Amino acid sequence: MDWQIVGLIGEKCGRIYAQIQLDIDENRAILINPTPLDVTFNGDEKQWLCADIQAGLPSLSAETQNEFIPQALNLQAIEQAISFTKGLLYRARNCRTSQISWRQ
Repeated sequence: MDWQIVGLIGEKCGRIYAQIQLDIDENRAILINPTPLDVTFNGDEKQWLCADIQAGLPSLSAETQNEFIPQALNLQAIEQAISFTKGLLYRARNCRTSQISWRQ
C-alpha cells in the first residue's frame, strides 16, 4: 500500500484530517494517510528545512548520520531527545525522511 505523507507548515491541521497526524511544533505537522488527501501543494521542501533550522533540529543525510555525537548536533536542547540515564533515541526528519538512531 502506498501511503501519502504530507508536511503542513504555517497552518494548523484542523481542516485536513488524516489517519495519522504528528505535530512537530505549533506551526507544523506531518499527516500520513492510506489514500490521497484533498490538499493543494503550494510550498517546497526548502520551507520545511528552514523551519527545522529555526527550531534547532538537525538535518542529517545517510552520508553524515554516524559522523556526530548527539551533543555536537545540540540534541540536548530538544526535549526528550537525550536521556542521560536511559540512552537516547532520536529520529531526525528532513526532506528525504531519513532517520538516525543512537543508543548508549
